[in-house]
Amino acid sequence: MGASLLNPITLFADLGAQLFGPIFNGGKIKKGIEIEEKRTERLLYNYQLSYLNAIKEVEDAMIAQRTYNREHDLRSNQMESATKASHLAWVRYDGGLTSYLEVLSLQSSQFSAELKASSALQQELQSIIDLYTALGGGWEIITTE
Repeated sequence: MGASLLNPITLFADLGAQLFGPIFNGGKIKKGIEIEEKRTERLLYNYQLSYLNAIKEVEDAMIAQRTYNREHDLRSNQMESATKASHLAWVRYDGGLTSYLEVLSLQSSQFSAELKASSALQQELQSIIDLYTALGGGWEIITTE
């Protein structure tokens, strides 16, 4: 080992490798830095996209919940009106003022209004679940077997 330290060729080769190695590898290092910068930018863009999608999902779920809540309120009012009309038609039929066909027609309208109110309630409840999920909550369906 001592002999290699005294050998000027070995000493020059080691010195040359230390001096010129980074110069020849400079292109690789620069390319590696550029690749990592691009990778970091891509990760940042993916994060921003995920963030914006999350905000959109929450806003959409809030709008849907508010809309279906209003629809359910309106359908409930419609159902109450149809129930009153059906009841009045029955009273008028008992009094001999109208035909049974009118009673049946209004009962059919009442049933249709009840179905629409039920459907609106289902949509409202589903929109609440969607909002909960969009806000990061989990939803597990428990089955009993």
